[in-house]
Amino acid sequence: MKFLSSDYDYTLYVNSEIREEDVEAIRKFQDAGNMFAINTGRHLDSIFHECDKYGLRPDFHIGNNGNVIADKDRKLIYLSDFSNELAREVVDYFEQNLSDKIYFISANNGYSFGRRIFNEGSGFLEDHLDKIEDYLDHPVNRMFAQAMVKEDTKEITDLLNEYFDGRLTFYNNDPYIDIVEHINDKATALKFLVENYNIPEEDIYTIGDNFNDVTMIENFNGYVVSHASEFIKKHAKGEFETVADMINTLLK
Repeated sequence: MKFLSSDYDYTLYVNSEIREEDVEAIRKFQDAGNMFAINTGRHLDSIFHECDKYGLRPDFHIGNNGNVIADKDRKLIYLSDFSNELAREVVDYFEQNLSDKIYFISANNGYSFGRRIFNEGSGFLEDHLDKIEDYLDHPVNRMFAQAMVKEDTKEITDLLNEYFDGRLTFYNNDPYIDIVEHINDKATALKFLVENYNIPEEDIYTIGDNFNDVTMIENFNGYVVSHASEFIKKHAKGEFETVADMINTLLK
C-alpha cells in the first residue's frame, strides 16, 4: 500500500481545472488498494466542494495547512485552534500596519471564514461577506490574507514571522498569506495519520509546488510539479509534469 498526499492549488488544480487524466489516475491508484489525500491550505467546505465537482473521493481531506483533517466520510478527526486573543492581535496588527498592502484579513473555523476588507478589488469569493467579528469569539483554526501586490507577499510574511516570533507561522503562498498555529503544518498532519491510522512513514509520498508544501516534501518521499519554483525543487527528490505522471510511476 502506498499513500499519496497531494497539494491542491497549482499542483492538482492547475489553470482553473483538474485534468481528467489526473482524476482517472487517482481513481486507479485507490482502486489498486492505495490511499490518496488532498493536503491544502483551503478550508474543508472548499475542499468538499471541489471534490464533489470533480468526483474525487480522498481517503483524507487535510485543510488549513494541516490544522484540520476529515476522513473519507468527511467526519472531523482532527482540529487545532489558537487563542482568540492571538487572533485579535493579528487583526489589530494588520489594521494598524498593513491595511494599505492587503485586500483583506480572514479568520477561519476549519469549515468557513469571515473577513475584514481593507481594499476592494480582490476577486476572491466576492460573494462571501461574513464579518470577521462573527468568528473571533469562537475557536479560530486558521487565518489568511491576500496581498494587493503579489511581489510584496514575501516581504510581508517575513515581517509577520519576525514580529510574532514563533507564536504563529505565516506562509508565503503568494499572493495569499496563510496564518497557522506554529506547531502544525502539512507534515504534522501526515504524522498524525501515521500515529493514529497505522500508515508506515516510508509508504507516504507527497507532491506540491509552494512554500507551504516544503515540510511535507522534506519529511516524506517528497516531489514537486515541474512548474514549481527552483527554491521548492531544492527540497524534493524529483519532479513530475502532473500528478497523474507521479501516480503512474508509483503504480509501476
